Amino acid sequence: LHAKAHYFADQLKMIDSHFEILNDIVFNQVIVRYYDDARTESLMQAVQNSGVCWFGGAKWQEKSFIRVSVCSYKTTYSDIDISIAHIASLLTK
Repeated sequence: LHAKAHYFADQLKMIDSHFEILNDIVFNQVIVRYYDDARTESLMQAVQNSGVCWFGGAKWQEKSFIRVSVCSYKTTYSDIDISIAHIASLLTK
């Protein structure tokens, strides 16, 4: 789970340099922000509505961020690649 969380974070940064990873990934969770509150929240909502994968959101120090958790041992790198491709497609809309 730890390696796959790192992979997810690395792939986010590869599709757009404006993804900011806010935490040291010590287990299975990535805390990420995209540009600003409005774009972070919009992206999170679009992902949640898509059904491809699901992100949780939260606020910290009055800023919005997305929580990406790799929670199942059944999650594959291919699953992550599908999610990343979908996220990339949302950024071009």
